[in-house]
Amino acid sequence: MHVVDTGELATVRDISTAPSLQRKRARLLEEDPAIRRHPVFARHREAATPRLTLRSVVCTLSTLAAATTLSVGAGLYFQPDDYSGPTVAHSVTNGESVWSLAQAVDTSRPLEQVVVDIERLNDIDGPLQVGQRLQIPAE
Repeated sequence: MHVVDTGELATVRDISTAPSLQRKRARLLEEDPAIRRHPVFARHREAATPRLTLRSVVCTLSTLAAATTLSVGAGLYFQPDDYSGPTVAHSVTNGESVWSLAQAVDTSRPLEQVVVDIERLNDIDGPLQVGQRLQIPAE
């Protein structure tokens, strides 16, 4: 082991000169109020209120018109065609309904479609009456 010269290695300062938030705040409060620094951003910003502009109204209305037109067009396009096949005449008896008549039809089509066909062929919009004459799809 050998001895190293312990010359002045670092400058030692008093703790009161160390940076501190409390001392910085106290120093700022001692300054003249006219030269105090102001915050860059305001503490309370007003919330931006949405504005109704002509552009937004026109854009919304045109979008609604396009969606309505598309919906109506799709509904008309996908509407099933009227039944144009052979029919059978039937007289309604007590307890029969359009659904029970549609179930009796021997077909591979969906039951709902057969019901719609019976209603369209006979202009039915209410309950059936006993003795009423109906045209029922044969297929």
